[in-house]
Amino acid sequence: MIQSAIIAVVSLALFCYWFRYMCHLIVAAGTPAGLAQETLLEIQLCFPEARMRLQHGTQELGRLKQMLDHDYELLTGLRKRALNAQTMKLCMLALHYRLTALMYQLSRSVSDSAARNAVEEMSNVIAYLANVQGAAVPFAA
Repeated sequence: MIQSAIIAVVSLALFCYWFRYMCHLIVAAGTPAGLAQETLLEIQLCFPEARMRLQHGTQELGRLKQMLDHDYELLTGLRKRALNAQTMKLCMLALHYRLTALMYQLSRSVSDSAARNAVEEMSNVIAYLANVQGAAVPFAA
């Protein structure tokens, strides 16, 4: 009985590690440069400002998270309207964003650096989604 519980816990831990690693690989692979810039100009995303504030060491992480949540909702709405947007990769990133937001909520009162890392990871996911959206939906110039 105890062996089964240990195997289940280890399996769950390995799955979580795999999931997080795959999401990092997806975001790191990215999409062609420049698409996010065109997308954010067209739909006015806030994640570049959030990234800049993070780099300058801002202490208002709650506001940055709100900005990223707004961008996430906007990009998710656009993605749901696209015909081929329901890929496994994008669904994984959606779950990863939500889990990272939960990690932010849990760590913000305990560790400023952990909360900062969570917000930075959320901004990476938003940047990737903006790139994907820019590639999927050509905007009029």
